[in-house]
Parts: sequence; structure tokens; C-alpha cells
Amino acid sequence: MSAREFRIKGRHVLWGLIAFFGVIFAVNGAFIYYALATHPGDDVKDAYVAGIEFNREIAEKREQQKLGWQANLTIRSDGRGGQFMELAFVDKQGKPVRGLKIKAKLRHPELAKLDRPIKFALIKPGVFRADVDEPPAAQWYLEAEVRNDIGEVFRLRHRL
Repeated sequence: MSAREFRIKGRHVLWGLIAFFGVIFAVNGAFIYYALATHPGDDVKDAYVAGIEFNREIAEKREQQKLGWQANLTIRSDGRGGQFMELAFVDKQGKPVRGLKIKAKLRHPELAKLDRPIKFALIKPGVFRADVDEPPAAQWYLEAEVRNDIGEVFRLRHRL
């Protein structure tokens, strides 16, 4: 039996290129799928508008600093496996700020669909309390918009 000499022909090169790029496309496709499935991206609906409104946000922060309000957040266990949060507001003189209304939510650091509203109740002047059924398992943020009777706004963002 004589041994046949193997020679690379055009079809071998073609199938080699198809296999090589097929593996590359398959791996890239898997990477793209898992990247999008695990981190969907920004939770800002319109980044362009958010960028334009940046100057407005800076002006709001300056106005907030002029108010001189200080916010103090404490988180404690309620003894039943849950937690409660207390938010206390004082003015420049250290007196409780009266007539406040709070709109707050717990924000997940990555997935906006996990955000949930949180309801604070007034327990004494300038001090509010909210029960949290289960302690947040990640590094959540408390975001609150606090308004007084005359429309002054104080925004709070606190990492829990």
C-alpha cells in the first residue's frame, strides 16, 4: 500500500477559515448575551436630557445649601428580623424643621426594576420613621425628596 501524500487544497483553507470565524462569532455572541443578561445598562431614560439638566441640578444643590438643613439617617433593627430607618432634619440653628413632606424610595445600585418606594411617617417634629420589612442585601441607596410648606426642596441620597 502506498501512502498518499496529503496536500492542502483550497477547500481545506475555506473550511478552516469558516471554522475559525465560526468559533469567534459564537464566543462573541455568548459574551454579548451574558453581558446584556447580567447588566442591562444605564437606568437613565434619556441621557441627553439628563446631561442638559445637569446645570439645573447644580443650581438646586446651591439652593439646598442655602437652606442649611442637615439630615441624619439612622438604621436600627426592630427585633423581629426587620429594620427601621429614622430621618431627622434640623435647620441652621439646630432646631427641628417643621412642616415637611417626604417622598422616598430605596434604589438598587444596578437594577432599576428592583427599586421600591418607602413610606416615612412623622413621629415628632423634624423626625420621620419608616419600617423596612427585610434588610437590603446589597449596597442600596435611599433617595428622598423633602419639601416644606412653602415649597423649599431638600434632596437626599444616602448609601445604605
